Order: sequence, then structure tokens, then C-alpha cells
Amino acid sequence: MDLTTPLMYVKGVGPARAKMLEAKGLRVVEDLLYYPPFRYEDRSNVKTIAQLAPGEMATVIAEVRSARLSGLRRKNLGLFEAAFSDASRATLLGKWFHGGYLT
Repeated sequence: MDLTTPLMYVKGVGPARAKMLEAKGLRVVEDLLYYPPFRYEDRSNVKTIAQLAPGEMATVIAEVRSARLSGLRRKNLGLFEAAFSDASRATLLGKWFHGGYLT
């Protein structure tokens, strides 16, 4: 494989996915080098739970204190809840809907 190889021949792509990529202007391997990612998340912004502000993107290093799944377990319709705490002794509650797959 080289930079001029059509994407259809890259392992895991195939004709159907190659057609989707072509709609975005991606035809050969080299095209991928110039295609920017959809979004970039900087995960180097590490904060304690106490330092978090609403709407802020940050990384938290914490311990899971409790976790439970409630609601309908079939079809992954349950609500998964977990409580986290860190060195700041603050607590963070996380909720995931359709969280049956998390258990």
C-alpha cells in the first residue's frame, strides 16, 4: 500500500464505506493526511471536582464510590448512576441514560 492506493483497498474500508468517503472528497490514502478531525478534545486540562465549573470541559481523576443501575434492564433502558470523589473531597454524580450496557 502507498499514498496512491484507493481507499476501497484499505483493510476494513470496502466499496460501501469507500463510497461514503468519496462523498467527502477522500479517494486515496494521501487524502486522509489532509483531512482534519471533526473535533479535538484537549484532555490535558486536569482539575479536581471542586474546581469544576458548569459547562467546562475538563479531565477529572477520581475514585468510584458507588454505582447502580435502576429502571428497565432489558433493552438497555436503565439509568446508570455513579458517584465519584477525589482528593478535594468533593463528590460528582454521573448519570447515563440507556446505561444497561455499562454494567
